[in-house]
Amino acid sequence: MGYTHYWYVQDLALLKTRLPAIAADFQRLLPHLPPLAGSLGQGKAKIGPKELVFNGPEPEDYESFVLSARLEDYDQTKQGLFAFCKTERRPYDRAVQVALTLLRWHAGEAVRVTSDGGLLDWQAAVGLVEKELGYPVDPFFVLERELVEVRDRQGRRFLVEAEKEGVYLNYLHWLAEEKKIPFNPPFQVGEAVRRGLASPLPGVEGVFYL
Repeated sequence: MGYTHYWYVQDLALLKTRLPAIAADFQRLLPHLPPLAGSLGQGKAKIGPKELVFNGPEPEDYESFVLSARLEDYDQTKQGLFAFCKTERRPYDRAVQVALTLLRWHAGEAVRVTSDGGLLDWQAAVGLVEKELGYPVDPFFVLERELVEVRDRQGRRFLVEAEKEGVYLNYLHWLAEEKKIPFNPPFQVGEAVRRGLASPLPGVEGVFYL
């Protein structure tokens, strides 16, 4: 599908009440973001209390980002109302990540954010929100993921980045069989760790995303 961010909304009415604060914070961060354009890569981005609609300016545009409380802007799924934005890592991707970080901060009880990107991919955008607005956010919070320490048959240690539902041992075994990770089963799953993303634990031989 290409590099994409996804979000689910369980309470559209609550999101509607939080959109003005999301838009106001996003407006404050505009000087720190790449240039933005309207939904088709032309004109001005729409940043207001009812919606955020923007894209990258041509030729750096891709899919439009639309955050609103309108039912028609979402697909209905078992996990809630669903929307996504494929950015292909173009410069406006940073703005999409910032908007979704603000969505999680202001409407966290009503939304869930996921992404094709890992924790490190989100560090700069989330760090911008924390630095400029003072909100105590980090990529672990925004994406609801964790780093879990795993040991293989030889006792080698590595970290797995996974959803908080847990690390899937069958999938780890498949990755090992397909030589997609340089470790050998059986695996032992340890505790979740929270360390600076740029400072892995001593002796850890890699970080892998499930």
